[in-house]
Amino acid sequence: MGLLDIRKRDFDFDFATTNLTAGSSVANGDTSTDDAYELDNDSVLEVAGIEVIGPVTAAGARQKIESIKILADGEEISDIVFNELMAPPYNAATMNRNPFFGGVGKYADMPEGFCFNLGKPLLMGGTPMDACPKIGPKETLAFEIKAPRASEGGADITENVTIRASLVEAKTLDVVDRTLNAHGLVTGGAIDQSFTVVDLSENRTLSVTKTVPLALNKWTSLYGGEAASKPYVKNYITYAQNAVATTTNSAYRFTRDGRNVLHNFMDLSWNLDEDEAVRLTHIGVVPRAHLDYMRIWVSGRETPGNDWHNINEDVNMFPMPLDPNALTAIYNGPVALPRPELIWNQRAYLEIKDDGTSIPAWSAADDGAMVSLWGKVFEGLEE
Repeated sequence: MGLLDIRKRDFDFDFATTNLTAGSSVANGDTSTDDAYELDNDSVLEVAGIEVIGPVTAAGARQKIESIKILADGEEISDIVFNELMAPPYNAATMNRNPFFGGVGKYADMPEGFCFNLGKPLLMGGTPMDACPKIGPKETLAFEIKAPRASEGGADITENVTIRASLVEAKTLDVVDRTLNAHGLVTGGAIDQSFTVVDLSENRTLSVTKTVPLALNKWTSLYGGEAASKPYVKNYITYAQNAVATTTNSAYRFTRDGRNVLHNFMDLSWNLDEDEAVRLTHIGVVPRAHLDYMRIWVSGRETPGNDWHNINEDVNMFPMPLDPNALTAIYNGPVALPRPELIWNQRAYLEIKDDGTSIPAWSAADDGAMVSLWGKVFEGLEE
């Protein structure tokens, strides 16, 4: 029997019963967690987005999570890293105007409250460039949560976490075929995967023409699937914190050079050739004392183009979706860049600057500086 099912599903982590100790990680199926979700042999699935509920202490503080990662059939999707502040849950009572929910902005035609921070699924009329994570027949969907090491300022996570996933599941090839055809995505028994990269600053356009056979066993060969071959598009979602104190009145770059960040996923620097491009669409910054400016510095640009954006506590132009203090109401964030920033065949960095007083490295005693970003990566491009 065929079925197209659009729903939210909770994945619970009972850390109040079994604490997540500093430096360790757990995934669905481990002790005090829900099981991974397993598909039938004739079903396929797309993940539109996730909402993170908790961990919040009784005093109203959010406990630090180093990473939340999606596991597609047990394999980590490496280019998607969330923390406890980046994926707020939908709450109609707080007028949440987060840009990644249905009924808001570019998703105004989608179900209100449905989360699309990973993109609009093909099965809901999305484009190939959305690149939502794909789960194929008999595969599993799960999530992994990691706590920061104590030596890096982390602590045990002792409060529960729920990851609420917005999912679209299609059962049987007939349903997949009928649904994608209704959205104009199938031609001659193949699913369209074509896309175009446009660089208006450099007056360059690159178009990729590609199709993938319409078959259940080829589902994860689509963009967002772990079997996708180049050229392809994939999600790029991550964040960074400063691992060392800022030098006053100087640009701070989130790079592994100088050990300015602790982990590879926090390296917000790019040195790309013609084969790869990064398109940044949204940025969120946690405001704090003495943090004043942020910019994306791109080689070969003068002003305008490498200008600083104001992110101080009073007039933060790019708010993070949530605040470390759970009692603080946040209505917007992250913020879409006025024009998506395309980095292609260039060197670039995301930089911050203090106000003349150094910002300490992140630790258990200090929040440091945190910047998050959302975008896409294009690989296997050719002129």
